[in-house]
Amino acid sequence: MEKDILLYGLSEERVRFFCGIMDGKINLEEKAFRTDKRCNKFLLGSYTIDSYVDSLVSNMGTNKRFLQDPEQWKIWLNDILLYKPKSFPLWEEYYSCMKITSKTQGKFIEDPIKQGCKNGVDMAIVYPNIMIYFVLDGIDMDLVVTKSKAYDPSYTGNELRYVYRRWSEAKEKIVFFEKNREVPAPWVAGEYQKVWKSYQPKSWHGIKQNLQTNQLVVKDQEQPVQRSQIRSQLPLYKHVNRAKAVSETGIVTTSDRTSNTKIHNEKERF
Repeated sequence: MEKDILLYGLSEERVRFFCGIMDGKINLEEKAFRTDKRCNKFLLGSYTIDSYVDSLVSNMGTNKRFLQDPEQWKIWLNDILLYKPKSFPLWEEYYSCMKITSKTQGKFIEDPIKQGCKNGVDMAIVYPNIMIYFVLDGIDMDLVVTKSKAYDPSYTGNELRYVYRRWSEAKEKIVFFEKNREVPAPWVAGEYQKVWKSYQPKSWHGIKQNLQTNQLVVKDQEQPVQRSQIRSQLPLYKHVNRAKAVSETGIVTTSDRTSNTKIHNEKERF
């Protein structure tokens, strides 16, 4: 059964990998993925995590100051889910999987790119129809494991470390590729297996390979808030009746609202 996929990895290497597949130079055999009939099958952006993260950053835009508690986030996400851009086949799954709690909301405000990348991994774990194809070409594993400042902002490194921390849940949902071939996870086998053994996530508190601590937990401990009061404050909701569609870039547009947040296309993903 063909799956829906998201591509992770360095930008140029992902482009080469994707083009190789579409040109028939790379045969995925049973790992072939589904191309969405609603969009151009040669449109790489439809299959990369970047596109979804860019949409998150831009759609948060002017709403940041209103997203102060999980209840406000919940209303905002419900509004976002009203839109289903043609070039984002996993739009609903991506935003539905975004679990905001009193502990995580600050992280999304502080670094939505980093959290948006992690959300793609969470989505693949939760939904049976979604797989992640992670292209390892060009990645310096030594610098990823040591979290070297040389690669700041190292979103690809963050993604790879996050997959490692959630490997017990993600191992059936993520396929690694290198030199156009499927390979084991770098911490499972290969020349970098020893390097990864030295990686000790802070969240594990010194307990090596405690992979069961990173669960998706939904806890809403906030006091009940009148949804109508919060909803009326959100710029997105104020204009939602006038918003007729979402652009091909996945940015919710209205006649009175423009985003003041620059997406991170100009940043190197590693």
